[in-house]
Amino acid sequence: MNEQLYHPLVWSMIPRKLKPNMDDAIDAIGDLYNAPTPEPFRFDFENDTILKYAYFYRYFVCISNAVKKCWLKLADLHYPGFLQNKSELNVCCVGGGSGCDLVGLCQFMDYIDMEKRINAVILDYYDWSKETRKLIANIAGAEVYGIVNFNNVRYNFFKVSPIHHAVINEIGNADLVTIVKFLSAVGADKNGVEQLSDLLSNMKRNGRVFYMDNSGGPYRNMMKEVAGAVGLELVSEVVHRKIVVPEEESDQMAHARFRTLPLKSTSVTASLWKKN
Repeated sequence: MNEQLYHPLVWSMIPRKLKPNMDDAIDAIGDLYNAPTPEPFRFDFENDTILKYAYFYRYFVCISNAVKKCWLKLADLHYPGFLQNKSELNVCCVGGGSGCDLVGLCQFMDYIDMEKRINAVILDYYDWSKETRKLIANIAGAEVYGIVNFNNVRYNFFKVSPIHHAVINEIGNADLVTIVKFLSAVGADKNGVEQLSDLLSNMKRNGRVFYMDNSGGPYRNMMKEVAGAVGLELVSEVVHRKIVVPEEESDQMAHARFRTLPLKSTSVTASLWKKN
């Protein structure tokens, strides 16, 4: 998986008929995610497919690369032996519709030469499965991990209670829960601590949480508050890391592009937690 260039895959998956209108869609996505208080439901991702492709173009390569690099940094501090101890891994991605969480995890596992079947579930308000499977199906080596067969479960973070039983079941079954650039994307405030605590309180003992979000803002402290509320123990953490896409990806981005270039770097904080 790590020998493959991802920007050409993203570029080739964008339908030709959508490309004339992609510049405006990319600008709209950028405005949404760069806003001080994002409004995640301002757009209809469900029916306006071009917005999903705009997201893939702008963010997918950078964020999935950041996930991989953060896993590597965390592993340097404390090797995640729990990954080795299971023949299969149940992974639940909170808000991971685009597949960045899963692809970055598999890039990390491929890098350390670990092959393991992943039973993946994505919790998201919108269903990205058609577009995400389209991309993952073309990633060399992804079939080893089986992530193209992920399940999608609808989840509304802003509906405080009750949490749907299907969501509770998936969280409770997960060996690993990933929360990647989710709190910043939904513009979570102090109420987000309660909402995320309610969700993660359903985790099983010894389950892990991989968290990654923007270095700026309240998100690291929010994650700490959630951890204290639900009994998560910090295993390892990396703070304020600027992560840049590989040079080969950057070169590809310069050739196949729209008016706005894809994101090439991001500053993040990441941590791994264990449920006691």
